[in-house]
Amino acid sequence: MSKTFFYAATMLILSHLLGCQATQNSAKPQSKIPHIRGENINLNGFHETRAKTFGQHYILEAQTSKKLLSLTFDDGPSQYTLAIAKVLAKYKIPATFFMLGNEMQQHPEIVKAIHHQGHQIANHSWDHPDVSTFNNAKTFWQQQVASQATTLKQIVGISSNIFRPPYGRITDTQVEHLIKNGMVTVMFSIDTKDWDENDNAVDTLVDRATKYAHPGAIILMHDGGGNRQNTVNALAPIIEFYLAQGYQFVRLDTLLAND
Repeated sequence: MSKTFFYAATMLILSHLLGCQATQNSAKPQSKIPHIRGENINLNGFHETRAKTFGQHYILEAQTSKKLLSLTFDDGPSQYTLAIAKVLAKYKIPATFFMLGNEMQQHPEIVKAIHHQGHQIANHSWDHPDVSTFNNAKTFWQQQVASQATTLKQIVGISSNIFRPPYGRITDTQVEHLIKNGMVTVMFSIDTKDWDENDNAVDTLVDRATKYAHPGAIILMHDGGGNRQNTVNALAPIIEFYLAQGYQFVRLDTLLAND
């Protein structure tokens, strides 16, 4: 009898301990660092580490439960920028344009138009190099960030504290240098890969932009650097999808204010 009782008691204790362990494991808090949705999913670990290291100075998306998101466009201004702006105006939607200094210099009238329409203009370097190859952070700053900022100031009289590195590549030292100069590095959480002219059919772009819909998303698209007509054509279906789901499009500065 005593052996049976001892066995039963032992099993009861083990069951309780295992149950507690399972409960503790299931209750383990999930990381708030977002994954990059879409084709750049393989970059998750790299960007998550950066986001943890630099916090609000290196942003992949806004941490919000509100149905807010931002459309961002890189590599302009170009002939496609105004076509994109026309679609945005139809739906009364603001966006953020990460512009290149050399393209701004060539198309100041487009920069002015985008600014006057209420869109946000941010810094995407002077001429789109892989800035991670710059060995000197000050050289990177002067040649690629400050030069673009000076041109933006000259054209529309404003400054931007947001930088997105070309190709999504930047070193920790460069991020730190941006922070010292009051800049925030903003990446993205949904990549449409519209830059790939071999794989950017309109339906494909719409699918990439919508299948990972989530509050606080920052969607990456392009208005320059190549033929962006498919981006223009995909924009309305993307907007209509999110509006039907109850989302509101806002500029990056508004989105990050809700972070």
